[in-house]
Amino acid sequence: MRTLLLTIATTLPMFGCGPTQRSFPTAAEVPDGSHLLLPPEASDIVLTEHGGFHTAVFTCPQSAVERFITNLRSERPFLNGSDPVSGTPIINPDNDPLIQQQTFDLRQREFAIRFGNAQAFHANLLCYGVALSRRGGNLGMLFDPNNSRCYLYTAYR
Repeated sequence: MRTLLLTIATTLPMFGCGPTQRSFPTAAEVPDGSHLLLPPEASDIVLTEHGGFHTAVFTCPQSAVERFITNLRSERPFLNGSDPVSGTPIINPDNDPLIQQQTFDLRQREFAIRFGNAQAFHANLLCYGVALSRRGGNLGMLFDPNNSRCYLYTAYR
């Protein structure tokens, strides 16, 4: 089994199956027919495509992010309910301090794996989420209110 995993890990880059990264100045520059879901106001976009998911880092005003999330959720009300959209803090201030720290550490590791930059992660990030399919497809976004940077993760299923 270990040999099989090693073979896959070493041959994926040779055949172009590893992650690919592209940049776009604005959402309007993203090619038609792309799987990428972005607010129309997104700019400075860096897209990383993987086999079954993609990540994107971009700049966008919070009001545009919330409109975007509201629109996506309204397309699938049976999966997302009708709760108003607002960013949820990464860390629940009502939790015990030990749970807060464990949650922060876990989310920071997850962020580093998805976006490759643990330094951009901090406790003031706001979370948004949308269920895209009954099979588990989803879109998650972290918004940094300090600089309007967005960190988007989408899984296809």
